[in-house]
Amino acid sequence: MVNRRRLQIFIATLSLLLSIATLVLWMRSLTTADQLNYSYPISANNRYARTDWSVLSGYGFLSITKARMLPKDDATADWLKQLDYLSGYGWSFGVVDGYEMSWEGFASGLDRIGFSSGSDPRKVTRQWKSIEIPDWLLLLVVSIPVQVVVVRTVRVRRAHKRRGFPLDPVATAQGRPTNDDA
Repeated sequence: MVNRRRLQIFIATLSLLLSIATLVLWMRSLTTADQLNYSYPISANNRYARTDWSVLSGYGFLSITKARMLPKDDATADWLKQLDYLSGYGWSFGVVDGYEMSWEGFASGLDRIGFSSGSDPRKVTRQWKSIEIPDWLLLLVVSIPVQVVVVRTVRVRRAHKRRGFPLDPVATAQGRPTNDDA
């Protein structure tokens, strides 16, 4: 069985790493929009079709989208299949847009939260569902475990100091000075 303290340390460390990654992602999103995609073929109405999952980071928010590319007829299905054969399936990553850092861009990402969906009827109908989360909210959520550990550590140290306990019992046993001896 995993020691509870080790599990807490692991979760807090993971939370700290995710917080740093989210902060870096947020800062980058103020000047660059990046997109990570995963696509795979499906069958819809006995025709070739495709599903795309994408994660977009830009203007201070993160968007996760699932889109289905649905051809209107067999000729369009063959065209989409040929296009996908040439471009390939699977994972792809790229910069979508680059822009100057601005207060307006920063402020526009602060309140982008919620669900959306729609359909875009063109040669191939694109049906999509999406969730948008501001980066500040994502940072707040992933940093909760590390915040809890910091608060607990401060409380324990204050309680030990108030009771007269040394902060480092090993140092006291070896006769070295501790914070309480100063």
